[in-house]
Amino acid sequence: MNLPRVLLLASLTTFGALAASASDSPSEPVVEQDLQRIISSVEKKYTSVDTIQANFTQKKRDTFGDMEQDGDVVLQRPTRMRWRFTTGDESEFITDGKTLWIYTKADKQVLRMRDTSQATSTANSFLTSLDSLDEQFKITLIGTDGGPELDLVPREAGMYKRIRLALDEDLVLRGVVFTDAYDNVTDITFRDVKLNSKVDTSIFSFEVPDGVKVIDN
Repeated sequence: MNLPRVLLLASLTTFGALAASASDSPSEPVVEQDLQRIISSVEKKYTSVDTIQANFTQKKRDTFGDMEQDGDVVLQRPTRMRWRFTTGDESEFITDGKTLWIYTKADKQVLRMRDTSQATSTANSFLTSLDSLDEQFKITLIGTDGGPELDLVPREAGMYKRIRLALDEDLVLRGVVFTDAYDNVTDITFRDVKLNSKVDTSIFSFEVPDGVKVIDN
């Protein structure tokens, strides 16, 4: 089965820099203070966010070549998710926190797994953990044009060695770029993002279509 890698936000304080007086040694911009204000604002905002819904475009670059797909995603804390690809191989990744379904329409097969969502959907885990960025990552401020952009290096080794997070001026998600341990890149741009909108939990349950083979793992 050809499975795509799915690889899964308070207004900003005005960013300033300190000017040195003529009698003092040159001062560096207070980037660290800006960064800490941003991190604190992001974590405060997402502490109360239980659901994220959005449309997205995903671009992958790896040893197999380049691939671009569109789709939509619904995430609900702590472990529910549905990533649906509406172009390309029309795949779905769905979990209710107990069972994970990986379905590729063209193959007429669905992989059913026991609760492995935390191990297999790091993008999902990341996007539902924006209230604990400082705990999880070493963070660098890349820029603030249109909203903060952050470079995140995991404090513990895992599936990804670097994540680039882009937010708008209201700290709503704009995009995420994941770089894995093998330098494969997954670039996800989000549109029409909705926070804390009502979600019908039935979407996290998968109904096997007629003629589709179920493979248990």
